[in-house]
This record gives sequence, C-alpha cells and structure tokens, in this order.
Amino acid sequence: MEKLKTRKITKDFHSANQFRVSVEHNGYQGGDAGHGGYTKITFEDLGSTAFEVECDCSPYGDGYEVADNNLYISEPEKVTINFMGDSERDSIIEGLKFIINELEKNPEVTENHEEVTEHIWVD
Repeated sequence: MEKLKTRKITKDFHSANQFRVSVEHNGYQGGDAGHGGYTKITFEDLGSTAFEVECDCSPYGDGYEVADNNLYISEPEKVTINFMGDSERDSIIEGLKFIINELEKNPEVTENHEEVTEHIWVD
C-alpha cells in the first residue's frame, strides 16, 4: 500500500504574545474519513498567549466523559483539531473564511447584536 503524501506548514507570530499555527493535510483523497484524507490544524502558545478551549462533548463520541458533557481547558500549551474527509476539508476552509471575514470587517464592536446563525451548504 502506497503511503499518502502529506504537506505541513507552520508560521510563528510575535507580538505581545508568541503564537504558532500550523496546518498539515494530505489533500483530497476521494471521499469520507475512511479514504484517509485529513486536515489537521494546530494552535500553540510559545509565550504569553491567553486563550481557552471549550468543548461540548457528544455522549456518542469515543473520547472520555466529562461533567455535563463539557470540557473546559484554561491556557493550554497546544491545541490540535483534526478534520477527517474531503467534505470536512471543504467545510473547514469555508468556516475559516467566514471567521476571517467577520474579524476583518468588524475590528471593533460598539453595540450588542443579536446572535445570527447562517446555514451554508458547501459544494
């Protein structure tokens, strides 16, 4: 069986905090997670990066159970999220574009807004 080719890029950011982000992937593999495709995103604190991780854990997942199906981690050193499959790859790309658009378009929040949910179908 031929080993799947992968690509990994990493970039460090230096400001009041030190932060590393990386993405590792093996491109489209022709289907769902069973075909071997993945996109792995990592965020790593290199110094003075204040961030938190909150996870609502599904009772049907293979992970460990946490109180009320919630996991909360304050100031982790590194967080990695692995999306498996071609559709998940497309969805995370569109999701990151959506996040970037919001943060660049609204650098300051001057009033409260109601929460808005958009449903987007990714081809």
